[in-house]
Amino acid sequence: MQLIIDIKDKSLYEKVISFLKSLKGIEVKEKVDEKRVKELDFSSFKIDSFKDIDGLTYQKKIRDEW
Repeated sequence: MQLIIDIKDKSLYEKVISFLKSLKGIEVKEKVDEKRVKELDFSSFKIDSFKDIDGLTYQKKIRDEW
């Protein structure tokens, strides 16, 4: 199991890490300032069924239907 804790206060962070490291059976992996938000870039996917469709034209058509 994994537990991810985001602690902003440095003093509290140090206390929590110290406590967790004192416990047996727990492995502490510290990652400071890791960017948690990941983005998907769908432009790298080739979808043959959409190759003849212009994205902007499709969006306009959908908006016009509303």
